[in-house]
Amino acid sequence: MKKKQAGKTGPPVFRKEALLRSERYRGRRDLIAALLAEEREYALEEVDRELEGFLKRKER
Repeated sequence: MKKKQAGKTGPPVFRKEALLRSERYRGRRDLIAALLAEEREYALEEVDRELEGFLKRKER
């Protein structure tokens, strides 16, 4: 994954395209493609929260 530094002390951040290529999210690529915005950068913890939040939602 290609990473950028979010400030000098923040966690590394990644663009959606890098997350889609990552081994860490291999089984969740469909969700990442649907949930994350192209133009944003995300810390791994933020991606994990987004995925967990979506998976915990109840069907209507």
